[in-house]
Amino acid sequence: MVEVCRARDPRFDRDVAVKILPGEVAFHPERMGRFEREARVVAALKHPTIAAIHGLEESGPRRALATAPVEGPTLSDPHPREPRRREGHGGRSACSSTGLGR
Repeated sequence: MVEVCRARDPRFDRDVAVKILPGEVAFHPERMGRFEREARVVAALKHPTIAAIHGLEESGPRRALATAPVEGPTLSDPHPREPRRREGHGGRSACSSTGLGR
């Protein structure tokens, strides 16, 4: 499982989605290997329904995958066919606590 949040890439002045392995699995070699393999495989693909990879970032032992954001409903939305308006993120996420994606 991963955490995904929206962030701003200051180098290119664009929104990105940042995918981060949570702390309990970030140090697990097998999960980290799977995360990095996923990044390589997705980076090799080009399709309108697959988010483009912008980079694989590191902050100490943690890794984050930066991709193009994908608009639309999430799995937590009660009615996935009816997009809801997003008013911001109310909690502290891995993005804000690790310094990635600022």
